[in-house]
Amino acid sequence: MNYIFELSKEQFQCVNSLLPVSEGYIEPKAVIERNNPGWVFVDSMSDPHAALIWSQGNEGFYIFGNQIDSYAKDLNHFIDIYIKPKLVNRGIKYFQISSVPPATDSELQAIFKSRKLNSWEQSVYLYRKNNMISETIPDVGCLCDINDIIKKYTIKNMDFVEEKILNYWDSIDVFLAKGNGYCVLVDNTVASLSLTGWIAENTHEISIETVEQYRCRGFAKICSAALINKYLEQGCFPYWECETNNTASVKLAEKLGFSKLHFYTCYGFRIAK
Repeated sequence: MNYIFELSKEQFQCVNSLLPVSEGYIEPKAVIERNNPGWVFVDSMSDPHAALIWSQGNEGFYIFGNQIDSYAKDLNHFIDIYIKPKLVNRGIKYFQISSVPPATDSELQAIFKSRKLNSWEQSVYLYRKNNMISETIPDVGCLCDINDIIKKYTIKNMDFVEEKILNYWDSIDVFLAKGNGYCVLVDNTVASLSLTGWIAENTHEISIETVEQYRCRGFAKICSAALINKYLEQGCFPYWECETNNTASVKLAEKLGFSKLHFYTCYGFRIAK
């Protein structure tokens, strides 16, 4: 019988060599580097050959390593007995997972062949240009650095900002120390924001959100352009990921000048009603 172990944060780096050195797969790399919160599980504490990583930011798992299909029975049992309670305790009722090379989709499908799997495609983009983006002024309100609004302003919907940040980061202070962000402020309300979701080495993944009543006004593009320019000033690489069928996000990435890096398939199944 094989066993599965959960690593402490201090041990995360032991699985770094199992990940591909190619561009992409920022979310699991960000967890391993301890920039962003998550969990890491391995088949061996001393000499891991396969790993399973959970990223808090997107509530998804990533599996990678060699011969992961040999752990199919034990992994399914581990999910039901150990992982399911951890997810349900967070209000998560759906298990999401994708394979990271050298693991393959066929291995992943074999592991979960007894589950009722759904699947969808994720598109990944990288900003390969060196030139700054021409920034525009919002038709109402003003463009602000998120660092400034947290420290200097009284914001009516600060809970919206904090919830968005804490989805990706251990604390507001950690975000302010490592990440960046911009927002459109209208009547002391954050209408739209664009911020650093994940960081892996020198690559920063962008996360955006606009309050419903302020959508379709170009605010997300204005915030994201400012954030991309900030990254370029710092010598960082902007990164963008979204569901392929999320037409609005795909179009915005293209308008901002991102180049498509690759796409991959995510799988999921329900673990609670």
